[in-house]
Amino acid sequence: MQPEKVKGLKLRRRRDIVVEAAVSDKPGQYTMYAGTEYAPSASIELPQERNFGSDRQAGQIEARTLSDILDDTPYKDNRIDLLNVDCEGHDLAVLRSLDFERYHPRVIAVESHAVDIEDVIKSELHVFLASKGLIFVNRAGFTCIYADPDFIGKDWLV
Repeated sequence: MQPEKVKGLKLRRRRDIVVEAAVSDKPGQYTMYAGTEYAPSASIELPQERNFGSDRQAGQIEARTLSDILDDTPYKDNRIDLLNVDCEGHDLAVLRSLDFERYHPRVIAVESHAVDIEDVIKSELHVFLASKGLIFVNRAGFTCIYADPDFIGKDWLV
């Protein structure tokens, strides 16, 4: 991965569980791309599919499903209160890798570059999350907020 970033993260956030892996619905080896060695973000999406940075290959990385990663933590089989997904174009694959039966998040914040609300509603991401019983409740910038209707209360729904 990027050893300097991992080392800094472990020093700064000592109580966190740091996992050195990409997250995808298709586990395996991937090429990681980053703009520079110290770029703030990296992606396993092909460079032409992204709209930032360069196509600098930053190395190989093992991808695991989100459920597999959670299964190796003390949070195994616990419901997720808030799941924030910002994975540089790989967001839908990350969400598809979660076992919603075991981890069904109450609220999901997920990056979407849809132009407007109509595009959000038509997106594959929205269709997937709606199929999991979540409803679209708001958008702030590139972040779309989805929630379990039982969590936010039926009276809130219009």
